[in-house]
Amino acid sequence: MDYQDSNSVQKVLSEVVSFEDIGALWRGFSTDNEKEQVLDNNRRNDKPIRESTLLPKRKAQPKSCGDIMQLLIQLTKLSTTISSDSRESDESKSYLETNLHLKEMDDLISELLSRVIKKYKKEICFNEKFIKRYSFYFLITLQLLQKINDKNKRGLLAVSIISGFNKMVVLDESFHSFDNEEKKELFLLLIKLANEAEENLGVPFKFDDGAILNGFNTIVLDYWNKVNPTKSFADDLKKSKNYILPEFLKSFDFHFLAEFLHQKLLQIPIEIRFEYCKKFMYELEENKNLDSKYDAIRFFIKQDSQMQYQVNSELQLLKNNHNIDAIKRILLEIE
Repeated sequence: MDYQDSNSVQKVLSEVVSFEDIGALWRGFSTDNEKEQVLDNNRRNDKPIRESTLLPKRKAQPKSCGDIMQLLIQLTKLSTTISSDSRESDESKSYLETNLHLKEMDDLISELLSRVIKKYKKEICFNEKFIKRYSFYFLITLQLLQKINDKNKRGLLAVSIISGFNKMVVLDESFHSFDNEEKKELFLLLIKLANEAEENLGVPFKFDDGAILNGFNTIVLDYWNKVNPTKSFADDLKKSKNYILPEFLKSFDFHFLAEFLHQKLLQIPIEIRFEYCKKFMYELEENKNLDSKYDAIRFFIKQDSQMQYQVNSELQLLKNNHNIDAIKRILLEIE
């Protein structure tokens, strides 16, 4: 695969499934020293060198970022063992052994994810020659999360992956220059991770109010004038080229998008964001698309006490009593 060709990377990433697949891809991110370390480990184990089926005789203890490949090799071997356990004739023995192996897999994947995040923050996020490096980050970490059995650990790791990305956006000045289509692809993957965190931890997920919100600023600028910003945002994301399965998009709860947009909206100075809401208030005075305009006002004043105060004050200047009463009811609804 050509790591500098966008189409080539996207095609290969869409086909990643196994630990072997991840290992084969990861070689492209390895430094010469890290590749040499893997070769040395395999020479010591007297194993013939193959692309992605090297299995050490004993479990190596990772000591540096260069041991990511060794962890992937261990997981490949352990995955084979677990498959073998499931075919054992002694069901009680198989159950106990499989549980132990699954816990070991969870621990190894946790260690692997920690090292992937560390290596990205230290090196890869600055390396612009790797096209779609953040797509690689999200897709690989999502694939690894899918293989973790402990729900709580899976949720906490999803939060760690998002937190790691937040720090990368702070460090990587080039991220702000990514085009909007690329950012939309990444945002959908980010939403998938947020969904993993919320589902497995059982608590609402909120995006960090710093780098991620600022990093994706350019993809939401066109929605504030829409009568339904969340729906318009969701529709555009669905149309973008992305790695997310159609089944996920159909069933996905887009409350994350509404939450994200509200957090973004609160970053805008009150004078500017009130102008958006004020526009819809005066269109109501002219009886234009009443229902949709009420929904737009509801969106803008939700979770925003400053906006609610401004809207309440502006009501004194309106003349259409029907609309004044309707907006007052909306204000009462969201208190």
